[in-house]
Amino acid sequence: MDIPNYVNAPIADKDGNLTEEWSNVLQQLLTELKLNAGTEGLKASPLSTVDINDLILIANTAPVAENSAVSNTSMVFDTTLNNINSMRIIINGVLYQFNLTAV
Repeated sequence: MDIPNYVNAPIADKDGNLTEEWSNVLQQLLTELKLNAGTEGLKASPLSTVDINDLILIANTAPVAENSAVSNTSMVFDTTLNNINSMRIIINGVLYQFNLTAV
């Protein structure tokens, strides 16, 4: 997902209309949300344990490209575990596992 950067510009002009800079930011943000979140919210990428371990290895091996998917946070679903009660999240190359419980 390509989240737009903060724009250091006025949000509205003197007449109260949205500025072109902020109109572009909001349009990009809404487009990204529609493309990536869908009607069901954010979805975790389904990957095998081997693929997840490969991502972690890449994320922890220098040099990592700034725009690399593994240099950022990733939310993945481990298909090898076949367990709907846990989620794995990669944050800066470190894998965290969360156990989910119904409320």
